[in-house]
Amino acid sequence: MVIVYIVFISIIIILLYIVFRLRRENKALINALQQKEYLLNQRHVLIGQLANAVRQSVSPLLGFIDILKDGKATADEQVVMNKNVEENLKILFCIIDDMNELSFYATTESLPLDMDVIPAYSCRHLCDLYQEQCPEGVDIVFDCKVSEDVICHTNMEALKVVTQHLIGNAIKQTERGTITLTAEDAGDTVRFSIADNSPGIPADIQPHIFEIEYATTEQMRKAAMGIVICHTILQRLGGSIWLDTNYHDGTRFVFEVPK
Repeated sequence: MVIVYIVFISIIIILLYIVFRLRRENKALINALQQKEYLLNQRHVLIGQLANAVRQSVSPLLGFIDILKDGKATADEQVVMNKNVEENLKILFCIIDDMNELSFYATTESLPLDMDVIPAYSCRHLCDLYQEQCPEGVDIVFDCKVSEDVICHTNMEALKVVTQHLIGNAIKQTERGTITLTAEDAGDTVRFSIADNSPGIPADIQPHIFEIEYATTEQMRKAAMGIVICHTILQRLGGSIWLDTNYHDGTRFVFEVPK
């Protein structure tokens, strides 16, 4: 009787273990499917946004070409339109370059976390590097709030692309003043921020900063594309990015990267 009882209990334990394993694996499968569906939806959204950006650049070109074909434009008007055609072609090539970069990261479900990065050193180096690109009267400073023994196991090249876009946007928006790169320990992550004293992003645009079609000028479109690329990269790195809407002295973007 005791043996039967022990066998019965053992069978129950085994069944419970099997059920537990099946439930855990089923949950992991559901999460993976949801992640793939989310990535697919994100790609569809990005395709639509990029198509809209291309359309905005191509439409003026077609209009100028029609006018030039009619032969009714004066010599001065032809000079102006030729210049506009050239500028729109440059914009179009920039969009294509951004699309290539975005396509690379958007079609990659994860990036190899193959390097140990020390934020205290890396950020100081980036500040020195980008200072050379700043116009006169604009300085980049590093506000280090993280100890030198804090390490991020991440993809350094992808992280460089993020800082390149965010600091590049800040440089373009800042006529005079200071751009501040900050790094601080946030527990399981390292939190970075890039703040400038530019006019800032209009309040009605702020909720749509990750949506390219809300960019109303070429400069805004370029900045929006860069922010979307940053958002995509940080998703692949397991991090996040957001606009600090409580910062009123310019624009401040914050992003986190797991350690």
